[in-house]
Amino acid sequence: YSYRILLGKTITGVFECNDNCGCQQKRCFNRVVQQPIRYPIQIYKTAQSGWGVRALCDIPAGAFIANYVGALLTDSIADALQGEDEYFADLDLNDAVENEKATTLEKCGYLDMGIGSSDEEDEAAMSKKDADDDGLGSDMSSSSSSEEEEPKMKKVRRKHKELQNEELNPRRKKLNAAELEKIDAAAAVGDDTVFKWADYFGENNTLFVVDAKKKGNVGRFLNHSCDPNVQVQHVFVDTHDLRLPWSSFFAIRNIKAGEV
Repeated sequence: YSYRILLGKTITGVFECNDNCGCQQKRCFNRVVQQPIRYPIQIYKTAQSGWGVRALCDIPAGAFIANYVGALLTDSIADALQGEDEYFADLDLNDAVENEKATTLEKCGYLDMGIGSSDEEDEAAMSKKDADDDGLGSDMSSSSSSEEEEPKMKKVRRKHKELQNEELNPRRKKLNAAELEKIDAAAAVGDDTVFKWADYFGENNTLFVVDAKKKGNVGRFLNHSCDPNVQVQHVFVDTHDLRLPWSSFFAIRNIKAGEV
């Protein structure tokens, strides 16, 4: 946040101050979704989409609009309520994070490169590819080279690998050094140090759903749109349990008074 304005969507969630902090609730700039609705909005009947919400004043980009409030259900109870899920909102922080990680790695070409394989495996794969390109096929593995040629071959393969990586990653050239460093570090992390949702929660790996059909607030009347002006941000307030974030609505762009 910057003066209670969301600067950009944070996939891993925003952590606000709570009762354990020594700050004052009304003055703290890190308490946003805990505050009452600041910008007046109105529920009205739309022509084709049922009930909707429109702004009664100009709302700046990044401003907090409302929370999605309702009954908290486990996923097993929610699955049993088939046909009554029109106001369901999944607390799917884990899915959102994993999808973002996969999308980022794919954009940078890491999924095509086979991240996680060892240098020996990469060199073996490169050697096989070179052999196939030369029309040698599997016979390449049976041919022997002298010990003096091995260092030279490894250098050639590494150079070939670097060139191939550049071809697979044209979008990397558009990223700055800090972004590249973060992505490279994330891709190089071993499986043992990666946070695993199921292992962390164990038997308590239960997902939750917010049902706003019978109880809720103005947030349940926000409709889906092909050109949205509002986004959902996961926010942690009264707990740091990753399964129980608040679902809060923030303006994506400046919203004019009367806009739906």
